[in-house]
Amino acid sequence: MDAELAGQVNRFSFRKVPAVVTGQGTWYDYSMAPGNPSPQYYAATPLTAQTLSRSADGGLQHGGNVSPATKYLRRISMSCVTAGGAVQRMYLLDYLLFYPFVDMGTPDSQAMVNTQVLTRYTDGEGVQMMAVLVAPHGLVGDSFFVTYTNQDGTAGRVTPLHTMSTAIAVNGTILTTQQAGIGRAAFMTLQSGDRGVRSIQSVQCTAGTDVGLFTMVLVKPLAAFLSGKLRRQLKRISSLMRRICR
Repeated sequence: MDAELAGQVNRFSFRKVPAVVTGQGTWYDYSMAPGNPSPQYYAATPLTAQTLSRSADGGLQHGGNVSPATKYLRRISMSCVTAGGAVQRMYLLDYLLFYPFVDMGTPDSQAMVNTQVLTRYTDGEGVQMMAVLVAPHGLVGDSFFVTYTNQDGTAGRVTPLHTMSTAIAVNGTILTTQQAGIGRAAFMTLQSGDRGVRSIQSVQCTAGTDVGLFTMVLVKPLAAFLSGKLRRQLKRISSLMRRICR
């Protein structure tokens, strides 16, 4: 409260208008949608780690570095102009790093090139993996798994098999969205006992007979809320005052 009275507060807005038709029950990455902030298309050297920062790559304008002070999430408000999208489950994410253009058309292991490493949450604690579709696939129902390094620095950890979405195939779809089967979630399930991810070693499709490309994104979830239940969720978020960064 003292910091807010002293003017140490920043308010900013976002507005996203997806250029594709999304579907009910399908997770979607709004960072790829037009609007404010500008879309992120995950365009970089294939399979090579690329770090993300607000200053270089865009994102919500939360202000500059305030170290040694610390920033906290105070409040989130959201509304939708259409009835069909009025109730949505949302995550506020810190986008950390991505590996672009994983090929669905091969069953071979695709090795990632880790020339860059996490610059925030560097121990990987709580960092999650998100598979984002960047070139539409054929909805054949293939599956895939990821080999990664966990929060303790242990390499060779392996996710369970995750079924690719057979519900919808538009850019920005979270590939692990699935009406039935293993992997219906926004983030990939980690090997038992793991709490986060530092880096990805490889991705492998089981059949490799589909078409399309996806990007593996490392993110840190900061908050979760329902757009149809803002009052209750905002009260909870405000009381927690979630730390987000320096």
